[in-house]
Amino acid sequence: MYDDEFGQDEQFFFIAGYTEGGAPYGISWEEAYAEGLVEEENTQNEERGKRDESLPF
Repeated sequence: MYDDEFGQDEQFFFIAGYTEGGAPYGISWEEAYAEGLVEEENTQNEERGKRDESLPF
């Protein structure tokens, strides 16, 4: 899949680079779904990027 080609994490579908302070920037999972870059039926982690608000911490 795309993991092997470029950086990804739970927030970013595509990590284009990092700021001087070390923060990643690029295309978020939400943006990737909206732009059709990810087919929802083929994704392993459809809930990626969504926080579980039920956790107390």
